[in-house]
Amino acid sequence: MELASELEFEESQARLFGLLEVARYMSYEKDIDKLLLYIANQVRSSMNCDRCSIFLIDEAHQEFWSKVHIGVEREIRFPLGHGIAGLTVKTKKPLIINDPYSHPYFNREIDKQTGYVTKSIMCVPLINFHNKVIGCFQAINAGRGDFNEDDQDYLLAFAAQAASAIESAILLREREQQIKMMDVIGAIERLLGSVQSEAELLELAFSHLMDSQENETCIVDVGHFRKVISRKPHSPSLMDGLRANKAEGRSILESYNKPELVFKAGAHPELFQWLGRELKEELGDIMVIPLSIDQPGQRADHGHVVLLQSPTEAHSYQNLFFATAIVGRIAQVVYQYRLQKQFVTQERLANIGQLTSTIVHDIRNPLTVVLGYAEMLEEDTPDKDATAQFGKVIARQTNRIINMIQEILAFTRGEQVFNNEVVNVKDVLEEVAQLVQLDADKAGVTFLCEGVTDAFIEVDAEKLKRVIFNLTNNALEVLQKGQSLKLTCLKTPSSIELRVIDSGPGIPDSIKATLFDAFVTHGKSGGTGLGLHIAKEIMVKMQGSLEVEERGEPGTCFVMTLPLHKKPVAVS
Repeated sequence: MELASELEFEESQARLFGLLEVARYMSYEKDIDKLLLYIANQVRSSMNCDRCSIFLIDEAHQEFWSKVHIGVEREIRFPLGHGIAGLTVKTKKPLIINDPYSHPYFNREIDKQTGYVTKSIMCVPLINFHNKVIGCFQAINAGRGDFNEDDQDYLLAFAAQAASAIESAILLREREQQIKMMDVIGAIERLLGSVQSEAELLELAFSHLMDSQENETCIVDVGHFRKVISRKPHSPSLMDGLRANKAEGRSILESYNKPELVFKAGAHPELFQWLGRELKEELGDIMVIPLSIDQPGQRADHGHVVLLQSPTEAHSYQNLFFATAIVGRIAQVVYQYRLQKQFVTQERLANIGQLTSTIVHDIRNPLTVVLGYAEMLEEDTPDKDATAQFGKVIARQTNRIINMIQEILAFTRGEQVFNNEVVNVKDVLEEVAQLVQLDADKAGVTFLCEGVTDAFIEVDAEKLKRVIFNLTNNALEVLQKGQSLKLTCLKTPSSIELRVIDSGPGIPDSIKATLFDAFVTHGKSGGTGLGLHIAKEIMVKMQGSLEVEERGEPGTCFVMTLPLHKKPVAVS
């Protein structure tokens, strides 16, 4: 008996000294990760138990989180109210469970997965000075078999000391994170006044995000922008591989519709297989964050941001929350950039409108005279078929010039008028193909028109022809003799897809993100840079779209998509 009393006294003394030592350490240690690890080890030692977990409440996400947990070296999270921890926090009362397998709140799956056998559990709430529960301690498997009330009293005293220290450390970390976030956001916002393009803005903004979290690699895939930003030098072939396999990558990323932290040992093998194969390197934890950037007056650009950590480092959910907030701010900054650019463009277009209006009368009058004489030539030249034909050509081309002048003027004033009617796409393509064939023959370029079929669409036929001519003319200006140009038609259950495909040099990466912006031009000796911008506007206003299609092979492919007319029309 005396020996037992002595042992109990020594154990009590050791625990008391342990409490004093913990209080001293907690008074100066402000790093939450170090503090939690120290507290868990002290509980384990003083309680003579096998393991200790510390679960803390994240109110914003209604979850428990812990970096100090049985058999797990990284942060874990689970919903509030689950398990023994959830019951303890809900009741604000300590629990001693010496037969956990018979308790309804005990989760046996962890033991099944790890092979560990839980024999006894003691769980006490962490309550701050305002009588608010901020988490709980959970001691596992007492050294002498069962936990008792003395153990519970000691752990409650320990928890009372620890709660305020843990809460202070969490508040300090949150404050540091806020300061860090404001610094990163400030650096990103300052880019607005210095970058020359949207692509440069995106690359520099995500470089700031990488630097703030010391990520190794960042992959951004949104709209026409696809970039790998890395601390490691990657060969151009890896960049090409990621572009060529865009469809595979996007199909994998599209399954992530909310920010996710994907652990290397987790259940996402397809993501790791794809990135490991393309980047040819060992991967650590991965963060996948959806990205949506609004466009003024158009559909938003959607995509994803992938942040890769070194294999020797671990991501945390705090990293994920931080990165998600920064990605959201980057989307807002890019939208601001687009608004600014649109405003500048509108100003430039207004200036062009003023300039155009000063010369329209000077051009229109002589063209009207030419048109009048052409009409008289056609009427007063009986039996001269050739002359009459020339007159028709003059009249047709002169009308075309007048229409184009009026349309440019209307465009600069924002007054485009569409004369939509139901037409057979076959008729439009056959007429276009005849004219393109003549231009292709002159340039020594092989031209093919394929897949032409009867299909009805409701469009302004003349404007649709203008869009196609703009694309084919652009291609013919850069194609060399012997190269090819193709116009194809594909009918789907709901739409018509028209493609203009060439075997030329392709579109430089530097202008892909801004290809359809006004005043963007490349590879042409002349031109206003308005062609593709106007073409896309026309397609959008006819309920269609105009996009560049990545094909993983030389050349360029533009895709025009238009909805089929819903009511059946008889084919003559």
